[in-house]
Amino acid sequence: MPSVKDKSTIEAIAREFCSNGRIKSLALEAVGYRERYSRTCGLKLYGNIRVIEAIAKIDKEKQVKYEWNEQKALKELDDACLQAEGLRQPAVRVSSVIARNRMFGMDKDAGGKESVPPAFSPEEVEELQAMAKRATLAIKNTAKRA
Repeated sequence: MPSVKDKSTIEAIAREFCSNGRIKSLALEAVGYRERYSRTCGLKLYGNIRVIEAIAKIDKEKQVKYEWNEQKALKELDDACLQAEGLRQPAVRVSSVIARNRMFGMDKDAGGKESVPPAFSPEEVEELQAMAKRATLAIKNTAKRA
């Protein structure tokens, strides 16, 4: 099994990941990891800072090679918006706005991180429980009066 401590392994993982459509498990299998490992524990390798940096480096090289960047993408999406307005095609305009939002991770389908509810301190938990109890009593008293 390849070692993550080896720089060539990290570069191979990043190269395979960027070239196969960004499918993590297939990239690990192509580098030499077992299928079962690549579909379970191996996915943790993508959290390794060296792997992240190697993927970012390849992405940056591709941007330079293809001369594609955020500004060009935004300009193209803005042009699509203007053209859709001129043709009175609201669906096309909405698609363009959604694509622009996805570029910045501002869309619910963008695959961003799951939102995690804030953790409460023990004092806050007690206060919230007391508030809930008071609200329940108030509802019961209101129901009795009616």
